[in-house]
Amino acid sequence: MKRIAATDELTGIANRRSIFNFGKQEFALSQRYKSPFSLLMIDVDKFKTINDTHGHDVGDQALKMMVNITLKCLRQVDYIGRLETEEDALRKQVCLRQLGNNGETLAQQNDLEVHLGRLGGEEFVVILPHTDLKGAYIAAQRVCKAMTEESLQVEDKTVNITVSIGVATYDQQDKKMDDVLKRADSALFAAKRNGRNQVAIMHNEKLTIGK
Repeated sequence: MKRIAATDELTGIANRRSIFNFGKQEFALSQRYKSPFSLLMIDVDKFKTINDTHGHDVGDQALKMMVNITLKCLRQVDYIGRLETEEDALRKQVCLRQLGNNGETLAQQNDLEVHLGRLGGEEFVVILPHTDLKGAYIAAQRVCKAMTEESLQVEDKTVNITVSIGVATYDQQDKKMDDVLKRADSALFAAKRNGRNQVAIMHNEKLTIGK
């Protein structure tokens, strides 16, 4: 029952509550050990148009395709830029026991591929523990590019699906995970405003946009 409560029904990944709980744990660890922590905010481009033109069933297929491609890309990347040492891993286990989270352990959450979660609608977030800005950007670029190489076949039509991605990383001045999330969201907005199908970074109050 706990697994079901933590899972997004459509995509099978972590739901909003579950991914936020995981993110808060990782943020607390980054604060404590001054380790990297990055976020990707992903939005399926023109999702309303897909639903209106092809129907909600196709929209659901588009979301599932995006999730599958993203998970595949993250596994391929293996969190490039990840800086966790064996000592870090041991300290993490101690810290997580201290932090707690309504009795739900990190291991239980990881069973849900909780690094990727659905915030609602066509918006998703990726949590990248022990990943610096460069690694997060590489992961985002790989997802963005991979989406352009796949499509959905709807009867005799090809439906192309693209995504826009905002990237942000933990700054030692951040007080809570929402601070990182807001920067990632600002970067996502800029990526969409600048034409979609691209990655944008918000770091040190500086915005960088690139395909």
